[in-house]
Amino acid sequence: MQRLSGPTMREAPGAGVLGGEQAGELPADLLLRLHAVPPRVGADPVHRIVHLDLHPENVFLTPQGPVVIDWATAREAPPGLDTAMTALILTQAALTIPAAAEAARTVLPALLRQLGGTGGMLLLPQAGVVAADEFGPDHPRTLDTRHNHANETGEGGDHATARDLHRAVADDRARVLGPDHPDTLASRHSHAYETGEEGDHVTARDLFRDLADDHARVLGPDHPDTLVNRYHHAHQTARAGDYTTARPLLSGVVADFVRVLGADHAYTSTARHLYDSWPRN
Repeated sequence: MQRLSGPTMREAPGAGVLGGEQAGELPADLLLRLHAVPPRVGADPVHRIVHLDLHPENVFLTPQGPVVIDWATAREAPPGLDTAMTALILTQAALTIPAAAEAARTVLPALLRQLGGTGGMLLLPQAGVVAADEFGPDHPRTLDTRHNHANETGEGGDHATARDLHRAVADDRARVLGPDHPDTLASRHSHAYETGEEGDHVTARDLFRDLADDHARVLGPDHPDTLVNRYHHAHQTARAGDYTTARPLLSGVVADFVRVLGADHAYTSTARHLYDSWPRN
């Protein structure tokens, strides 16, 4: 077994070893070099050896050059799946892992520039099918890919389909990860949101009410995610036409946003603006 010395890519910017654009060039170069290696077993000429977990914590910068570790997920598959997985991991880190967020936000845009955008990636429904084949239908990465597909479907304006996709992912995440897992709660939130966007505000109101209760139980009453779901509950209550009930709900959310996050926080400002936009009678 070889002992490696040197920082990981995530540690490198703080150590002054790797600059911003270089941080994207390096993983792009590693991916492209790996994908030049032909398959060793399979007969599909499109397949290459892929890592499927290449991110800054899995690259050591040694005196002899970069070394990629953790090959447990390596296999033969379309190279576009590998690049899509790296982009997905970086996106999730930027949004949900505070300790890795800064490095991920530095690496991701530079990586996409070096790869020429997302055109070569195997994305969304295609990536979901391949991920299910490669990892299995219940693997967290398969579920993550399905969740992102549902998000993109909603962003494209098909809220009814996005609602159904998110509901299916929420059910599967609850079965695989447990009903209180953060990913399960995230899928339930997206399902409730798309339900409201599709026009069923009464159902969305009730979904967000239950989500707020569950977030308070799991994360605590002052957790930002709890407050955000309370905000959406109030918003959907108003969109269902019940401003009399919605006003005190949102007023309470604004007060708690101020207390927990501060008067100048973006969430506080958004909630105040919504409250001020509602009719008074």
